[in-house]
Amino acid sequence: MSNKFAFGTVAAGASLAVLSFATGWWLTPTFNKKSREEHKQATEYVYEQRENYVEIPEPAKVENKLQVPVMVEELPRYLINARPSKNIPEDFGKIVIVIDDVGVVKHGAEESLTLPPEVVLSMLPYGDYTLDTAQKARQRGMEVMVHLPMQPQTPEGGTAADPGPNALFVDYDLDKIRNLAHVNIDLLADYAVGVNNHMGSQFTEYKDGMEEVLQVVQDERLFFMDSVTTPHSAVLNAAEGMSLPILRRNVFLDHEQTPEFVENALAKLEELAHKNGHAIGIGHPHGVTIEAIKAWASTLPDKKLALVPITNLLLHK
Repeated sequence: MSNKFAFGTVAAGASLAVLSFATGWWLTPTFNKKSREEHKQATEYVYEQRENYVEIPEPAKVENKLQVPVMVEELPRYLINARPSKNIPEDFGKIVIVIDDVGVVKHGAEESLTLPPEVVLSMLPYGDYTLDTAQKARQRGMEVMVHLPMQPQTPEGGTAADPGPNALFVDYDLDKIRNLAHVNIDLLADYAVGVNNHMGSQFTEYKDGMEEVLQVVQDERLFFMDSVTTPHSAVLNAAEGMSLPILRRNVFLDHEQTPEFVENALAKLEELAHKNGHAIGIGHPHGVTIEAIKAWASTLPDKKLALVPITNLLLHK
């Protein structure tokens, strides 16, 4: 299967070489007509923890909070904050696991930190436990992402799920979208390598809004991973002409919270990694997901597969 995966070019300062990421692969998403509702069900537990929300004030103006040494201030954060990768045999397929929705539920955050260090934690900016967990994840050598809340679709005859405080909505003006993107991302930017959407089945279809978001992500020197919560995502079109890397989710691991479902989803990831060279799975901090990943990870070398941090797909092609 031939897919396009454009990384763009990132300026690393006048005294540093230009870093070019040319062609790779667009990872084919797994999606069916039930996926939006299933994704909603898989994340509903977050919204039962309202007492854990941290309300982040919306600023009138966003200031640049970047604090890195001058000598590396132009390097992408996905280089600065990348976890070193082990040498992977050339004939091995690579698998990335991202755990979304981390930072709101204390037990889930703690359990996520017990996963293999190659697993990536995507943090909800408004969680009580987000900053503490992000710091601990970095200490463990785990890569961290920003799980940016966005508007989901409203089911026919139903009510849309709540994406949480400071989420992006399609009826906001572009200045507000840009400022809210900064509010969410700046909180974790010094720890993060990238950003992916939380929910967003409606917002990611909004090209103008996604252009604002991707510009902020690029300015923060991060990459963006499309969680693919809609088959009509405008992310790739919105990224045209920009230089940030764009990644794309393949498989959701835990629409159903049973060992059998998670194991089957992990098997699908294995199949795609063998077929395409790599694959990205998204799970959530549920006990069944965490236990399944722990047991599964040790089986990979015998299958000529490797669990890798997400930046490995950008830096070691």
